Amino acid sequence: MVLVKSSPRWGVILNILALSLAARLASGAYERLPSQLADRVVARVNTRAITLSEVEENVVRRRLADPEARSASPRKLYEDELRNLVDEELLYQAAGKMNIETPEAVLNDEIDQMLKGIEKGYGSKEAMLEALKENGLTLDKLKDSLRKREERQLKITRAISARFTISDADVDAYAKELRDEGKPAAAYHLRQILIRCAPDADAKTVEQARARAFEAALAAQRDMTFAEAATKFSEDEQTRADGGDLGYIDEGRLMSALEAAVKRLDDGGISQPVRSDSGFHVLQLVGTRTARKMLFVKRFEEEREKWLKELRRTETVETQMDFLKLLPE
Repeated sequence: MVLVKSSPRWGVILNILALSLAARLASGAYERLPSQLADRVVARVNTRAITLSEVEENVVRRRLADPEARSASPRKLYEDELRNLVDEELLYQAAGKMNIETPEAVLNDEIDQMLKGIEKGYGSKEAMLEALKENGLTLDKLKDSLRKREERQLKITRAISARFTISDADVDAYAKELRDEGKPAAAYHLRQILIRCAPDADAKTVEQARARAFEAALAAQRDMTFAEAATKFSEDEQTRADGGDLGYIDEGRLMSALEAAVKRLDDGGISQPVRSDSGFHVLQLVGTRTARKMLFVKRFEEEREKWLKELRRTETVETQMDFLKLLPE
């Protein structure tokens, strides 16, 4: 059976970025700029000024989200994040001219997910509120900060997405291209509850394991989240503490019976127990990375770079990089 925990999931990044807005206040995970560097304007995009403190906040996020960035050259980090802020502002202003709206329901859902991630990072809502209070912040101020940033990101995303289309023929051609290159055309983000049962177990032991698996599946559907059920019932030591999270598993890497069960599920769905040599698996399909989604990401990045090249030619951008000389290389 191939059920191997994969590399860090895409979804984790969102929670890390959200956590950073609060965690930066207490973690000590970064060094501040030298004291002689007072806040100043370090770039202008048309009439919009970008300040040094904004660059510093981006560096904080980067260091918290990317362990390699913590040992990277401060000068390089600040230069990279200044350029990222300039690019973001170019796109945000262009999106504004397109009258792109961010639906309130979508924005609220994103903020709720971020707040849940922050709360989980602190262990409880009470601990999160106490940390905010200690640093002179309130929950409302945190929500406002998250809302402003997420509104910008959603507007930019929707504007870029509006600049290209993907047809069914495009998806079919891309899936064929992936398979011709020996790459998977789909991947499944799974959680599992495993009730162990040896392949040669006697009938009584098999029925006991099967009953336990059904009990876990019902609990996940009725009484608690799947992650909570996995923590309570699963006998897989590698994933139990993570709520049974297996990450993304490429199409074709699962046992045929398990993959067949997964393919019958919609996102969020929970399977009935499936037998393998390891025991009985109850699977939840958290999400699917399809050829269409992968092609979307590819086209999105291509269109983003194309649009930025156009905007750099047509818009007025001024940068003042002199402050970088005061940072260590």
